[in-house]
Amino acid sequence: MNVLGVDPGKSGGVVLVSSGLRILGSHAFKCEVEFVRWFEANRHYIDFCYIEKVRSSPQQGVVSAFSFGENYGFLRGVIFSILKDTNKIFDVSPQIWQGQLNLKTKSADRTSHKNELKDVASNFWPETKWTHALADAALIARFGLMKQSLQLPETHELQTRIFKPA
Repeated sequence: MNVLGVDPGKSGGVVLVSSGLRILGSHAFKCEVEFVRWFEANRHYIDFCYIEKVRSSPQQGVVSAFSFGENYGFLRGVIFSILKDTNKIFDVSPQIWQGQLNLKTKSADRTSHKNELKDVASNFWPETKWTHALADAALIARFGLMKQSLQLPETHELQTRIFKPA
């Protein structure tokens, strides 16, 4: 079983992890066309996809919040249109995936928090040089593997499907 973790931020990325916790591939977002090409080339290896569902914060400006939402929607659209199976695509809030991995969901500041997540990813996969975005995506994929392997119970915050079938 292979799970794709998606960090949808502007400088986000995706990491594909196998059930043996091997990194099968990753991609840091640079442009939309590159992401679509990477996703199409790797779609046959993806059994499940977990997308971080985050919301804009009051500290973000209107343009920043709009750009963030636009990127999130673009990624969801591409993933759904290529995988075409709503039973394989999940949204998960940072609080849920970080909580299930026993990680702090808050730190003194954003950079400290991102550095802590990067350190955790480095502990799981010491052979990989992590960026903040790819570390988040890898940890989201690890959560997805746990969820699929252990069939963790649903919570009210875990969106179980991107689109609910009619």
